[in-house]
Amino acid sequence: MEGNTNQPDGSGGYTVLQTPTAEQQKLIDTYDAPPYLSSAGSIPFIDIANQYLMQGANFDPQVLSGLSWQEIANELSNPNSNVTKDIVGSANYLTAAICQVTKQQPGTVCTAAPIPQIEQSLGKADLQAGGTQVGLVPGRFDMVIRRLD
Repeated sequence: MEGNTNQPDGSGGYTVLQTPTAEQQKLIDTYDAPPYLSSAGSIPFIDIANQYLMQGANFDPQVLSGLSWQEIANELSNPNSNVTKDIVGSANYLTAAICQVTKQQPGTVCTAAPIPQIEQSLGKADLQAGGTQVGLVPGRFDMVIRRLD
């Protein structure tokens, strides 16, 4: 859910795009904060079926700096491009978490490489003594997906 636009509201913030429902706000208040994540109020924050959480940028946005939408789209057809590696890599980790919670549905997506391999890495490394699990995106990604216990 996107809460604000990129348009300044005149008071130092940004204009409201949408307001969370009471149920959505409860999930945000519960999971977008310690002990589930390292800090409160993370943007972006993604809750996948209350089993996996994603906090922070999926990749360094500097990889997109100076590129137009069309240039970014063009880069996605080049598998050696850092733009492609970052965008597709982060999408693969989100897809793997979704496949875990949907019991491998849709099968054509969840069985396609590299999703099964990524699924095996989710929740394998302890982040803290309390047992919160984390799957780290290898390479230059900043994204962290944590499995709730």
